[in-house]
Parts: sequence; C-alpha cells; structure tokens
Amino acid sequence: MVTDFIPQHSKRKALYEKFLNLLENTINVHPDYKDISISQDDKNRIALNIERGIFNYALKHYQRTKSNETWNEKFRKVYINRAICIYNNLNPNSYVKNTKALHRILSGELDEFDFCNLDPQNMFPERWDQLVNTYKLGQDAMQPTNLDDIPDGILKCGKCKSYKTEYTEIQTRSADEPTSKFCYCHKCGNRWKFC
Repeated sequence: MVTDFIPQHSKRKALYEKFLNLLENTINVHPDYKDISISQDDKNRIALNIERGIFNYALKHYQRTKSNETWNEKFRKVYINRAICIYNNLNPNSYVKNTKALHRILSGELDEFDFCNLDPQNMFPERWDQLVNTYKLGQDAMQPTNLDDIPDGILKCGKCKSYKTEYTEIQTRSADEPTSKFCYCHKCGNRWKFC
C-alpha cells in the first residue's frame, strides 16, 4: 500500500499533503485536466515520489557542504526552495504557466521522481526554447555581417591603424570635468579610453 510509505516527519508530510491537494484540485477543477482520471493510489504515489525527489535533491545538494546534520537552516532552504520551484511548475494556475509538466507526469512521459532533479530549462522547455531563440536572434542582429558594412569612425585604432571604430561618451567624473570616451575597434577588438 502506498500510504504506508508516507513520511512521518512533519515538514515532509506537510509537503506530501500539499502536492496531493494540488493533484486532486488540478485534476478535478482545471479545464485542461477534466478528461484525465487516475486512482487515489496513483495520486498518492505521484505526490509521494515528488516529495521523495525533492528530499533527495536537497540531500544531494546539501552533501556538498560536508555537513552531517539535516534539517538545519541551509538544508531547509534548499528543500523549501526546490519544493516551491516544483510546485509552481506543476500548478497550471501559478505565475510560471507551465500547463504541460503535469500532463507529462500523468501520461508517464516524465517520471515524477526524476522531474525533481531537472533544471528549469528541462522542466519547461517550451518557454526556455523561445527565450533562448529570442536571445540568439538579438545577438545575431547586433553583430554586423561584414566588416565592410561598418562605417568608418573618426578615431584611428592605435593597434591595427583601422578607422572601423566607434566611441561612447560618458560622464564618469564630476560635472566640471570633461567626459570620458570609451572606444572600440571593430577590426581587432581593441578597447581604450581617453578624456
């Protein structure tokens, strides 16, 4: 019987009950999960494995500190932070808006115990793929395709003698002193500054 393995430690039991309530409320109330029906034993097993996964994650990361006492402040922080992360990823109504994670667990595509050890990119790959692609597009847009596309600047690089330079004026000192010019050469990557 799955209920025989419910942890007796107060914090672990409270977390198990929190995930069990999340499963019951989500499956019974949320419109995306109306068609899913799983037994109470399966709900207990999933909630229990999630809690065990979080506990093992906290143990694994806490062992790096070379300390033997559990449930001290550092261990509790790791345990609680991981529990919050997992809870927000499994709750479709949370700010994370990860509606697919619980589907993956309920369909058996993803093991609930292993889910607790995933990094954020693998917990919600749809969002992270989009963010990474947006970042890469922005980086590619910032890079000129050809050195000939860059107009000549007014400053000459002291290292390679090229005029493919740009500069930025910034007031780094008090207002009665001149601005500092930060220069960059696109040809050799040299950076320098002058007043």
